[in-house]
Amino acid sequence: MKKEVVLSYFPQMTYRRYTQLSASFFTLESTFLATHNQLRAIGWNASTIEAWFQWKPTVSLSHISQELALYGITPIALGDDQYPVLLSTITDPPICLFVRGNTFFSTKTVGVVGTRKNTSYGKQVTEQLVGDIATRGVHVISGLALGIDAIAHNACLRSGGITVAVLAGGIDAHTVAPRAHYQLSEEIITKGGSIVSEYPPLVQPTIYSFPKRNRIIAGLSRGTVVIEAPKKSGSLITADCALQYNREVMVVPQNITSPTAQGTNDLLKQGAHPITSYTDILEILQLQDLEDSATTPKKYPSSQHERDLLSLLSTEPTHIDELIRMSTLSNTVIMSTLMLMEMNGFVKHIGGMKYVIRY
Repeated sequence: MKKEVVLSYFPQMTYRRYTQLSASFFTLESTFLATHNQLRAIGWNASTIEAWFQWKPTVSLSHISQELALYGITPIALGDDQYPVLLSTITDPPICLFVRGNTFFSTKTVGVVGTRKNTSYGKQVTEQLVGDIATRGVHVISGLALGIDAIAHNACLRSGGITVAVLAGGIDAHTVAPRAHYQLSEEIITKGGSIVSEYPPLVQPTIYSFPKRNRIIAGLSRGTVVIEAPKKSGSLITADCALQYNREVMVVPQNITSPTAQGTNDLLKQGAHPITSYTDILEILQLQDLEDSATTPKKYPSSQHERDLLSLLSTEPTHIDELIRMSTLSNTVIMSTLMLMEMNGFVKHIGGMKYVIRY
């Protein structure tokens, strides 16, 4: 098991502490053998060291493996081939991303965020913009929250697009929050998207984990669209993160008398791009090649076998022997399922018994 997966279970783990550890201890075994003095020497403070030695005896690799399998969660460690390219380039990437659903992450992505207390105008604009970019193959990233987030996810799904929900806590069925959007999270997975988090299963979200979640939304996105945001909206944190990562920030112009316009109008004053249509988004993100690629809603894998195999595939060729090794399905089931998936356009056989995803 990758050390990044295990270290993600340590509640005080941060990217900085991870890099401090990795500079001196190259394996999980050597990390666990580190002494108080060695941890102090790499820069850890006394309270973190104390928490580390209280946590370490509770770690069970077999329990972690069983728990992830139980909840159908795939851990993707920083440095893995499957780790999202855009996310890997930010200054403080998650050392492990826990994923349910599709483990392929496009670079043609837009973050869509906004207030939980949206207006009818905000809903209309979100549905229009998201529907237009989703039908052109842009993947939509948001946070599953009430308001604009949920509207964006739903609009993407209705348009046959792919959407990713980033959570501030565990992504297991017991912990997905808000609970009112559990069914939405399942629909996202069923229709080819994913729900992701840097937190292990059963970790409840806190007021501190939401800003950290927002940085992942910004990190997964080529650019971020802020629909409606009052002065103290969490969406402004996402926009700030995007700017720090040298990503584009786009804003829908608002009525200057509306409370939900104060944050977005401030962003415009600071130099954010004003947008009034999907073509603005494509141009700003240099995705004009998608302009004429609008499609009818796609079909999605309907069986669990198809979804299981899809989670093991990427744009890199995977030999069928590797699928057999990684999957719990029988050889016969894998062969027949791949045949159906190729007929439906989900995968492509490139020869030599190798397959790639076609998303």
